Amino acid sequence: MTLTDGDIFLAINPTVSGDSAHFHIVVKSTKDDQLIVVYTTTKIEKVLKRCRWREGIVFDEREPETVVRLSSKDSDSFSSNCIVDCNMVRMWPERYFLTMNGFKKVQPLKNQRALVNIKNAIRASIVVEERVKMKL
Repeated sequence: MTLTDGDIFLAINPTVSGDSAHFHIVVKSTKDDQLIVVYTTTKIEKVLKRCRWREGIVFDEREPETVVRLSSKDSDSFSSNCIVDCNMVRMWPERYFLTMNGFKKVQPLKNQRALVNIKNAIRASIVVEERVKMKL
């Protein structure tokens, strides 16, 4: 199986999300079989608070540059609103993701603008490594 840009999969990743499965989004599949991946959460306020703090935002009305909100309009896989903290990016070999517990490929992003927004939010992050940003 090969994963490509915009693919979404469910998987349990204890290093990121404990023992619960989260939707992971393939942001970029590189030429050297690495995948740049972000994951979604429904803990929207928690992510907003963390990203506002990281970006030095003091007003709750201002959206951080490093978050992307998603809904069922973006993929049929999402049954509720969720958010991506684009400071939390992983770049690992594709085989790592394919062998994760509970791996299941689901409906991909149907809104390609969402993928562009995720890439832009990753580029805006001050914590994502430059080597990852350069591969976008």
